[in-house]
Amino acid sequence: MGTTRVNILGFPLSLTQLKQAKTPLLNWGHLEEVITEEVGCFLWQDNNQVLAITTAYNPQDIIIRPRKRPSATSSAASITRPIFRELPVKDLPIPTCIDAYNHHMGGVDIANQLRAGFTTLRPQNIRYWYPLFYWLLDIALTNSYLLSLAIIGPSRGHRDHRKYLEALSEALIDYLEPLEPLEPLEPYSEPLEPLEHNQISRPFRGYCVYCKKNQLNWQPKNLRPRPRSFGIDLTNFSEDRVRFRGSKTQWGCQECDEPLCKIGDCWHLWHQNLTNF
Repeated sequence: MGTTRVNILGFPLSLTQLKQAKTPLLNWGHLEEVITEEVGCFLWQDNNQVLAITTAYNPQDIIIRPRKRPSATSSAASITRPIFRELPVKDLPIPTCIDAYNHHMGGVDIANQLRAGFTTLRPQNIRYWYPLFYWLLDIALTNSYLLSLAIIGPSRGHRDHRKYLEALSEALIDYLEPLEPLEPLEPYSEPLEPLEHNQISRPFRGYCVYCKKNQLNWQPKNLRPRPRSFGIDLTNFSEDRVRFRGSKTQWGCQECDEPLCKIGDCWHLWHQNLTNF
């Protein structure tokens, strides 16, 4: 429910022309109603002609309320004063929607004032829906404050709104919802498939694990009867002492995760005697 202006878009033209017409003068309490797109638009003659819109009231419903007689210098004195005669106050029938408007008008302005004083809206927003979210948050905070006033009574100081929001923020920060106990996970019963013994190229070179334990594929340079046929790499050899480290290779077994020579019998001998190592 709210009043409106003459030049509002979509308002019925018949009501607008009736308000703008200087003659004939309407009697006090005269009511004209037009339904436009499920919205009630009406004109009611009080001290002045009132244009209003409502979606919650029926303008035909009336209620008896005490009304004060306008002064003799009022612009609509010739219309209103005859109703009162000599009485300064008189009970008169008025539309229920007008009575609700008189008792609750300014509620939107008060709500905007409360919201603007402690808004959560940020001056810069990356997403288009941020302002809508902050506006809904401000509405929720304002409504919760008004509900608290309805419970504890009217505010007694201009700092009560600020104190309420500070107490609310502290309560929200301290609030901790009890965690539900997590159900224990069932052990994974399906056995993992073993990896196959595949010969792969390892990211780093290493000394063959079989050559370290068995010198079948390795001989020092001075004792070799013929050139080696695969990649044997040994250093720090002397006549008195032989430092044995085996062949250095980049190949190995995927499952064993060990370096093994690609050339020679190291691969087969290692896996045949795997349980002995």
